Amino acid sequence: MSKLNLSLATAIALALLMGGAHADSNFANVKQNGSSNSGVVTQGLSSHNGSHNKVGTEVGAAYQDGSNNDLDISQSGSSNEVGTTGKGFDQSGNRNRATIIQSSNKNIVGEVQQIDLVKSGSAVRNTLTILQQGGDNNSIDSVRQTRTNGLLTNNQAGNSAIITQGGIASGDRSHIVTLSQTGRANSATVTQSSSNNDLAALRQNGSQNKATLVQEVGNGNKVGTIDQDGAGNEASLSFTGAGNGVASFDPGQLSGFSAFGGLRLGNVRQTGLGNHINFVVTGDGTAFGFSQNGIGNSIYGLINGDDNQIGVGQDGTANHANVLVGLGDKNDIYIDQISGAVSFGNDADVRIAGDSNTVSSLQTSSALGRNVLKADIAGLQNELKANQSISGGGTNSANVLFKGNNNHLDITQAKSGFGSGNTLNVTLYGNYNNDAPGFSSPVLTHAVGLARSIAGGSSLSFGPGTIYQSGNGNTITLDVGTATTNSNGNLFAFVQSGNTNGIVGSINGMGNQAVVVQSGDGNFTNFSQIGNFNVVGVSQ
Repeated sequence: MSKLNLSLATAIALALLMGGAHADSNFANVKQNGSSNSGVVTQGLSSHNGSHNKVGTEVGAAYQDGSNNDLDISQSGSSNEVGTTGKGFDQSGNRNRATIIQSSNKNIVGEVQQIDLVKSGSAVRNTLTILQQGGDNNSIDSVRQTRTNGLLTNNQAGNSAIITQGGIASGDRSHIVTLSQTGRANSATVTQSSSNNDLAALRQNGSQNKATLVQEVGNGNKVGTIDQDGAGNEASLSFTGAGNGVASFDPGQLSGFSAFGGLRLGNVRQTGLGNHINFVVTGDGTAFGFSQNGIGNSIYGLINGDDNQIGVGQDGTANHANVLVGLGDKNDIYIDQISGAVSFGNDADVRIAGDSNTVSSLQTSSALGRNVLKADIAGLQNELKANQSISGGGTNSANVLFKGNNNHLDITQAKSGFGSGNTLNVTLYGNYNNDAPGFSSPVLTHAVGLARSIAGGSSLSFGPGTIYQSGNGNTITLDVGTATTNSNGNLFAFVQSGNTNGIVGSINGMGNQAVVVQSGDGNFTNFSQIGNFNVVGVSQ
């Protein structure tokens, strides 16, 4: 193992002599070539906490060139820098390792680059650990890790980067501009604690990548883009606090469920096969967009909090999205699933416990595809708008459970081509659902006239709670209330366009209304109503 070279030893000695009691404005440089190199740089003695120290600049870059290199840098005090500009800190060779520790405030890691040039070997290729803790306003400008893939090393570990900023008592306003990894089996873990931190870009190019982001404890943390390109990618994100996810460096901002199709702000993007995203939001006011393009994609999310905005976009086939609001109010959720020419279909599962939440779901498939939607919503004044469409044969199916009062439901299922048709099962426990816009108190007298006019064929301008199916072989099952628990004042409007349509309904309660319009041949309607002041209108 080579020792610290003379230039470094001299630099440290001069720094100690020139720094005096303050140990400020020191410069250290490491230059090592060969195998099994090891370097240690310590700036700012604990008794003095020196500031304005530097390791590696564009003029005097710190670098190690060879195999099994190891460099540890520790800086105490404020306003210290590592790899200040240009190629300030480089490792090139095989199995590089670097550790950077900066304590206190306003420290900077300007540029760190690790390049692995050897294709063989089972060990992790590049390893980097950066710890900026104990102060505020720390920043990381650019971290790049590159691995050279080999035919026999595809399943072996690649690059690993662990970055930690902040702590419980400090760590506000820290920044990461770019963390990029190229090669196979990359792993990146970023933890930002306290408030007003941001990650502008985390990019992984290759297969079997894993990205983990934790923004915890504080509020106002921001994310620009997490981008993974390859197969078998995994992204895991956790946010605790308020106002997280919204990126100040993007002019757009998610607002309302109708705007989620753009998937702007706080973007997580995956392209390839077998991609997976897992996210947990604990707090209020988080805005995030997730997008996947490829085959066999999946997204799982858990939200506990209020006023969060989540957009999910999946373009490909065999997609699955599962979003759970464990407890929260006024959350907006948008799910957009699109399958191409040959589709294995889309699958979306949404479960909500809370009030005034909005869910908008769009599923489109073609050529033997299938769309599946499951929605379980409990609370007050929640809204579900779902649109399923298939061309070239296939099936749409939706199972919806509403528990609560003053909720709103609109579903459209459209199918063309051969094969089975649309299937919808709706179960509702509660009162005054699908009432007038704005979820106001029920005024049933106007709805009675509406029901009769629609059933008589004088109008197709449907009011609240419209459920529409087009194509052959449509079926709807509606259950409102139970024999022991009545549900009152609920309104429904059904339209089935096509042949062999069927509706079976069971209603327990008072003042419920159902309107049915069926066009085509072989239609069937069977409604059972138990209670007073119920109305059903049928037009075939």
